Amino acid sequence: MREPEIRLAPETEEEEKLEPALEKKAAGL
Repeated sequence: MREPEIRLAPETEEEEKLEPALEKKAAGL
């Protein structure tokens, strides 16, 4: 079974690093 709690968990270090990266990609588009 999957663990949905992980996705609902607070922002992790990886998510914090991906957030700005996604913003840059969106701005580039």
